[in-house]
Amino acid sequence: MTASSSVTPWLARWEAETSPTARHHLDESVSCWREELMSETSPFTWWWGTEAEERAAWHELKVWLAGQR
Repeated sequence: MTASSSVTPWLARWEAETSPTARHHLDESVSCWREELMSETSPFTWWWGTEAEERAAWHELKVWLAGQR
């Protein structure tokens, strides 16, 4: 994700996957991200971009999660 500095296209691609394995991993990730976002802890501990890019990606993830289940 740091290659594009945006998580939105990656999340959209993952969301479009229909295989059971992809859906399982997405569901697990969503659950984990929701917990981290509720605690105000960035889920991107591996982020290699700038702090501002990480905050922007975090915001994108929050918006995306708001539209999920």
